[in-house]
Amino acid sequence: GETYFFVRSPERFQVVVDAHRGKRIYIVTTFPRLLRLELAALANRIEQHWRVERTFPATVGDGAIAVWAPSR
Repeated sequence: GETYFFVRSPERFQVVVDAHRGKRIYIVTTFPRLLRLELAALANRIEQHWRVERTFPATVGDGAIAVWAPSR
């Protein structure tokens, strides 16, 4: 089965999350400014219901990689 899902809408994001209930799910994002500008609804959903577990430094400006886990 798939272990990586690329989503660009809150609706598709929720479909993926719902399909994996009870499993460990992580979100990986980069370029947070661009995410907020181009996909504001998705960025809001992530920021409201998930927390950053770890951030890996960027070599390009705002390109740090953030790993998110569900908020408790």
